[in-house]
Amino acid sequence: MSKHIFEQVVAGGRYEVQIGWDKPTQQYYGMILEWVEDKETPDGGYYDFPVWSDMDESLAPLSLETIAEKITQRGFTIPGDLLQNVVSDKWRNAVNEFKFYTDTQANQNMLTLTNG
Repeated sequence: MSKHIFEQVVAGGRYEVQIGWDKPTQQYYGMILEWVEDKETPDGGYYDFPVWSDMDESLAPLSLETIAEKITQRGFTIPGDLLQNVVSDKWRNAVNEFKFYTDTQANQNMLTLTNG
């Protein structure tokens, strides 16, 4: 499974978004996790269970374009090269690859996929 991860604050909440390619199931996936404050943890909190996942939408796999649309409809801005990198993961059938995107990258224009 490849994981492309970015954090953003949307509507006053802090979230982590993950998008990637799942090699065993041969499909794209996406999820949004909400930050939970916890003063007893070293980071002051953690990302809890998903508040949205592609699995919430349908038993059938969603296209990468549909996953991106669902995420942006919730107010998130996907980093400019993230979707292109996930398509590359599919072509290479990537596994165990992780990429974290910074706030600067998240403010770049979102790519629009024509296939995926």
